Amino acid sequence: MVGKSFLGGEIRLTNGELVHAAMAALESDDPKCAAPYFTEDFVWQGNFPRPLDKQRFMQLMIALKKGFPDYALSVKCCQDSGNPVVRAVMEPVGTHSGTFALPGLPPIKATGVVVALPRQAMEFTLRGSQINKIKLEHASGGGVMGLLEILGVELTEEMLEKVLR
Repeated sequence: MVGKSFLGGEIRLTNGELVHAAMAALESDDPKCAAPYFTEDFVWQGNFPRPLDKQRFMQLMIALKKGFPDYALSVKCCQDSGNPVVRAVMEPVGTHSGTFALPGLPPIKATGVVVALPRQAMEFTLRGSQINKIKLEHASGGGVMGLLEILGVELTEEMLEKVLR
């Protein structure tokens, strides 16, 4: 990604720096500001039976920040060899101190539960200076499904399908 420095010159980010910047934007108080880091045909794979497109992914991140205002993905880049694929790990943490409302599910009022999800390997595929795909490796008790389980929400396949519409 190319940006402007306060002195007017160009700043070029490495792929790893771009990933960290995008994750920091997602963890901010306004995750919508992360949208420019992702291609319009962006895909998130790994938490649900089928991939999420950019719109659904952004809705998920906004819902997470409203329900868990201190939510952090805690992404650490492990491998940035300069090619379009960056490998990293995440260990999401947050306190359920707000209403968590995923589209298609009843809102879950604040419980005060501190959530620390298991470490998950991630792979970011970049296209140009944007992230085109994030693929998560499965981790037992991880992802949104693990988070809902910690909060005591039992999801049926039918309920899960509503979340993805």
